[in-house]
Parts: sequence; structure tokens; C-alpha cells
Amino acid sequence: MFRDIRRKGATVNGNCKTFERAHRPVRLNYQLRTNFKDVYTQLYRMNSESTSALEIRNGIKVLDELRALREEAELDGDNAENDCTVPDYPHISFGSRERSPRTISTVIADCPDKFKSAFQNLHRKIADHLIATGAAQEYIRLLPMAHEIREYRLVRAEYESYDDWALRTDLIRANAMFHRQEQYDCLIYQVSDNTVSLGRLLLAFIVVFNGVTEHLALITPLDLHPSVTNRARDSDFNLVRVQQRQLSDSIVIHAGSIL
Repeated sequence: MFRDIRRKGATVNGNCKTFERAHRPVRLNYQLRTNFKDVYTQLYRMNSESTSALEIRNGIKVLDELRALREEAELDGDNAENDCTVPDYPHISFGSRERSPRTISTVIADCPDKFKSAFQNLHRKIADHLIATGAAQEYIRLLPMAHEIREYRLVRAEYESYDDWALRTDLIRANAMFHRQEQYDCLIYQVSDNTVSLGRLLLAFIVVFNGVTEHLALITPLDLHPSVTNRARDSDFNLVRVQQRQLSDSIVIHAGSIL
């Protein structure tokens, strides 16, 4: 009734004539589904059937929506079975695992166009990191492009809040299609014992080399100082502004350095 009032106006302007819009369903049921005898009983039964069918249809719609959300969650990898904790760093874990490993050449070819330069020479950047950490010999300057890596689209970073000392979790995503939108989050990572820096996560992945599993991340550092413009204003507000490096200057870091 209230919906009809909003759609058609106050009832003072209406009547009970069958050609009125509000009575059209009743008129159609009367004309098409009754035998014109004992119509009240038949119309009541039809109204009950229509209400029941509407409830069933709404239930099916809700079920379809829940099923679509479940399938989307499975595609996104939000499944505890797919999680992977970084060894020796229990506060860092990977999630949203890709269905199967892919070669480095495929990862470079399928990356978003805006990040093409960041993914270039990915095999060399991985090799440089392995050499720097001692996981590979210095004579290995790059990994084969056919070498496979396991990609993840989510990094979970647990930390203890200074506000209430409660354990919190940051979800850092690097996903070209997260709920139909692109999302590449920023993070804080440890550069040295006394230095931290900011970066944008482009890819989290696992690479196996010489039987050793390495949990790595491709990031674009945010460590360039801006120009002198407004530097005094930043100082007054006690702010430190940084700028992102060129995408071609992306680096590979160990996932355990993420804070």
C-alpha cells in the first residue's frame, strides 16, 4: 500500500475500477486464470501462489549472490589453505595464491601496461638479490626466463599497535583486478638495522633456487626527496615527503623485511 501511494499518489485520488493500474494484476488474473465463478477463492489462491513464488525467487537470487561471492573469493585466493607463512618471520604471510606457477617471461608479459618497465629484467633483479643474500653464486647474473615462480596477490603483516598493544593485521595487496579494480598498496620495509623506507608492492612471489625457497617481493621504493618547494611548510607540520622512484628502478626485497 505504501509503495503504491509513493508511486501513484494519495488514495483519495484513486478508485476501485478495474482499469486502474493498481488493479491490473487482479484484473489479469480474473480474465486469464479464473472461470468467472467463485472468483474470490480463486484470486486468493493465485495471490498466495504469487507471493510464494516471489519469496522463492528472492531466495534463489540471494543464493546466486552468495555463490558468486564464494567463487570470487576462491578466485582471489582468500583461502587459508593457500596461505604461506614466511620462514623465520611469523608476522608475514602470503595469501591469494595464483592457481599454478608461471615462468618469469610469462609474468613479465602479463603484467599491467603501466608497470611494464618495473617488471623488465625481473630475472636479473631476482638474481641480484639472491647474490646479495648469499643464496646464489656471483657468477649467476640472471635467472633463466623459463624459471618458474609462485605468485601471490596478498601480503599479511601482523604487528602490535602502540595505541592499545593489540595485535593488528595489515592487508597489503598487489592485484590488477581486485573486485574489478586495480589495487597496489604501499608498505614499510626494513632497509638496515636503523633505517626503514616506503615502497609500493607490485608482486609477492616464491622462487626456488638450488633447493632453497625464497619469499620475495617486487617493489618500487618511495625514497626520493621532493624539490625544495614547500620544504619549510613540511618542516612546520613535522612531515617528511617522499617521491616514488622511476618504475624501471624497482627492486626485489625479502618478504621478511616488510614491517
